[in-house]
Amino acid sequence: MAFPQEGIVKSPGTEALMRGGHETRASMSSAGCRFNEASPQDSRRHIEIVFDIARQFDADIDMHVDETDDPAARTLEVVAELTIANGWQGRVTAGHTCALAGYPRDYADHVIGRLHEANVNMIANPATNLMLQGRLDDYPKRRGVTQVKELLAAGVNVACGQDCVHDTFYPFGQNDPLEIAFLLCHGLPYEPAGRDFDRHGHGDQQWREGATGAGFPGRGRWRCGSGFRDTASRAAGLSGKGS
Repeated sequence: MAFPQEGIVKSPGTEALMRGGHETRASMSSAGCRFNEASPQDSRRHIEIVFDIARQFDADIDMHVDETDDPAARTLEVVAELTIANGWQGRVTAGHTCALAGYPRDYADHVIGRLHEANVNMIANPATNLMLQGRLDDYPKRRGVTQVKELLAAGVNVACGQDCVHDTFYPFGQNDPLEIAFLLCHGLPYEPAGRDFDRHGHGDQQWREGATGAGFPGRGRWRCGSGFRDTASRAAGLSGKGS
């Protein structure tokens, strides 16, 4: 995974390193981290470069998108737009997308519709997002978890992942996909006693759709027994943090 965490436009030489990484490992995914750029224009250029590299090497894309509690961060729509423009439907994954939680309803619905049209895979990272987003707010504090229920209702492919395990961003991770699903229920929130979660099949959906986004359609079913942990880990592995 070629991951330009310090930006591409802001960090000269990064684009060449990303292309070089793909030349030596053609099966790598192309990643992006646009929120470290200096301006919205540079963020758009960052995303354009990632798509250009993906097209050159026929690579999938996995991007950290709008990992901020600032609702003015609006590059998720750009990702959807460029996915459609480049014909990359089904090959793009957007992680975090915390700003979506703060969008006005009309704009959020517009963006969610575009994500569905672009067939972008979405990943919520409730552990890290609940800890970091809104931490500088006075009360009331925002949760910072993306609009999972609304995305699912619109037919968007959604999974959940651990993101960080033991680092400065999140030191409490257990690398356990069941724990992440548990935290997701608290962070949205679902109805009491998980009725909403269970009624809509979201327990099964988190693993099934995670597996679909990772390129394993038809796998990742919710099931009990010795095989469950491996199945769930493969699904959660879409974010690179399976147990």
